[in-house]
Order: sequence, then structure tokens, then C-alpha cells
Amino acid sequence: MRILSFAFLFVLGISVGFILKQDCKKEESNVGKSLNPKRVAVRDYRFPGKWKKFKGKLYTLPYLTGYKRAVFSGGVVNYEKNSYKGCNLYVSGHSPSVVVVDMNGNIKREVLLDPRDIWPDLKNDPDIKKLLYIRSLLPLSDGSLVVVFENRGIARVSLDGKILWSVRGEFHHDVSLYKNKIVTLMREGKVVPFINNKEGVYDDYVVFVDLTDGKIVEKLSILEALYRSDYSPLLLFLRGKQGDILHSNSVSVINGDLIGRNGNLIMVSVRELSQIIFIDKVNGVVVWSLGGLFAKQHDPIFSKNGELFVFDNLGTKSPRVVKIDVSKGEIKKVVLDHLYSLDLGGLKLLPNGNLVVIDSWIGRVLEIDDKGRVVWDYFSPFRAGDSKELVASLFDFVRVESNYVWCK
Repeated sequence: MRILSFAFLFVLGISVGFILKQDCKKEESNVGKSLNPKRVAVRDYRFPGKWKKFKGKLYTLPYLTGYKRAVFSGGVVNYEKNSYKGCNLYVSGHSPSVVVVDMNGNIKREVLLDPRDIWPDLKNDPDIKKLLYIRSLLPLSDGSLVVVFENRGIARVSLDGKILWSVRGEFHHDVSLYKNKIVTLMREGKVVPFINNKEGVYDDYVVFVDLTDGKIVEKLSILEALYRSDYSPLLLFLRGKQGDILHSNSVSVINGDLIGRNGNLIMVSVRELSQIIFIDKVNGVVVWSLGGLFAKQHDPIFSKNGELFVFDNLGTKSPRVVKIDVSKGEIKKVVLDHLYSLDLGGLKLLPNGNLVVIDSWIGRVLEIDDKGRVVWDYFSPFRAGDSKELVASLFDFVRVESNYVWCK
């Protein structure tokens, strides 16, 4: 009798194991191939449904070309000897052009780069008038620039305005350099049932573009990077949302030593989650996420000694810049506060350690030294709005060496 009971239980165990194995296989096939890769070999009831491409059209609200009424005239209002000397390139909401100014605020040149001339199909785009600006720029050592036209494309251009290569697509926000590749962000529409089973959502991708010919050589889904990681619970905060659910706004490749990890990591600021995530570049999985110290942030950037600066748009009663000790997970210092940009804003680090702060809404750029003093202060003279009553939003700003070809 005992032998029969044991045999029955043995057969039952094999049957149940077979059923569970088949169920897991069914669940794994349900997550698709390139969309939603296998996370674990067990059923996860938090994230049901098959991911697929969204066939309709999704919309994301564009940045405004101007937010605040013009109060200050343009120019430099403070210039001290310990500022980092160089030449300044920036892009703003007044025009799809690159503006070059010297340290005294004198405009040395302005080069128009109309996206409708690069991609003629944009002439029939009903929304293009709202997007006639350059969102970000990256000066390269050969004198060419890489520019991002928000949600329309990315291009590499020479000083005379010649297009060296261009890629049409929903590229957005940021651009940086990693070895011989351009790193930027791109959107694609998907249906992700556990987030919204009726409406499409945007998945942001980290995209690596070949510097020489503009070909996309690697794409990494941020939704998938979260889904496959221990930080997948963050996705539960996206349930019921639609459209631009992540709004990733900056991307760069960093050394993992900065946060106590090995190898190279991709640092991405995800505004809608108020998180800065760190993705292992090799396996494409989030290995750490930082949040709770800021809200709707922009442009996190590490200093050489490992301190993290963040433009904190909504973490307190006014926008501010904070310095974070990542080893302790705490704010070490409020570098600058009482800023105006509830959206946008940006940071750049200069070779001498000074920090550039972009207060986009009022077209202002400040340079802060290591003691927290403002050593350079500039207001853009450009205007936007139907009657030019608004300060043109200052989207991006880069300081280069004085002998850079665009500055001569």
C-alpha cells in the first residue's frame, strides 16, 4: 500500500511539474521576443499581458519656445576672473539655430539649421511650427556639431551648415559621446497591458549612433531594463498612464566605480518616475536607482570626485541644484536655489570644476565655482511669443575652448 501511495504521489508530482513547466513556457512566450524579454521563469501576476508595437499615433506635449515675460535685457551681468575662459554655444526657442557668444556676451555668429531643409517631409508636418528649435547640441573635436531636433531627428553638421549625416526619428532631449558613438534617446510607441491595455505608451530607448555615418548600432529599451531588474516595482507607478510615461531627459555612459559597481553603466534621468537609473551596459538591466531626494529632475552629472549634481525641478518650493553624496544617499549641499525652471533646466561641468547652471525659463546661464559663488552670469537677448514678449527658452548650453572653430 505504501508503495502504491508513493508511486501515485510520484506520478502526480511529475504531472504537476509538467503542467507548471508548460504554464511557464506559455508565460514566457507571452512576453514576446525583442519586446518584453523573459524576466523570470515563473508567472508574475504584477505584469500580465503581451507587449506589442502601437500602430496608432502618440503625442507628447512639446516644450514651449518661451515661458516667462521678458524682464531683463540680454548680456553678461557678472564676469569674474576665476570663471573658466572659453567660448559659448547655445540653442534656444527663438529659432532652430546655434548661437555663439564670447565671455562678454557678444554674439559672434548664429547658424540657422532648419529641420525642414534637412528633412523636406517636415514641411507638411502640422506640428512642426511648435518644434522649430534645437533641443540639444554636442560639439565634436573636428569642429562639427551633433544636434537633436526634438521628436523629429538627429544630425551632424559642419560649420558652414553642411549636413554630414542625418537620421529621422523620434529622438529627444539629450546627446553625449561615448568612444566613437553618439549616445541619445529615442521614443517608440508600444502597448504594454499591465500599464494600459487600451492606450499606447511611449517606451524610451537609449540609442548608440555611429559617429561617422549616423547608423544606429545599438538600442536599449528603458522599460525592459526596468522590467528585467530588481527595480521592476517602479513600473507599478505607471499603471493607467498613457503617452509619454517615462519622459527620460538625459543619458550618459559613466564608470561604474562612481556608484560602487563594476564596468560601464548608462545613467538615465527618468522624469516621470523622479528617478535616476543606472543600467548595466552589457546585460541591459537596471542595477541601481536613486530617488526620493528630488522630483521631476534634469541633467544629473558626476564630478571627478564622485559627487552627483542634479537640477531638481520640483523637489522643494522652488527649483534648485543639489549636490548628492551617493554613498550615503543624502543631499550634501544645496548649490543654488530660487531658480525659475519648473521644467527644462540643465547642468554642465567645466574642466576647472566650476558648474554651469541653465535656468531655461528665463534664458539665464550661471557659472558657479567650488565655493558656491556666481562667477559668470548671462541672460539671453532672444525672445519668443507672438509679440516677442517672452524670453526664449534656453534649451542647451556648452562652453568650449576659445580657439574652437565655431568661435573664430
